[in-house]
Amino acid sequence: MKTNTPLKAIHRNCVECMGGNRSLVKGCSAPSCPLFRFREGRTYRGMSELALMQAKLNFQKRGK
Repeated sequence: MKTNTPLKAIHRNCVECMGGNRSLVKGCSAPSCPLFRFREGRTYRGMSELALMQAKLNFQKRGK
């Protein structure tokens, strides 16, 4: 069974948002999406776990 990390879950969500086309995720044109910074399934220097958790919460609130 594969490990399901928050970043992998975010990446899968982005792939689904792009109609299942993985190559379109990198060129996403929705910077207002709270998951935008995490769309490629990895963090970048300076990103903290707190920033990731905040993005997840913002995304969940948006869905309600």
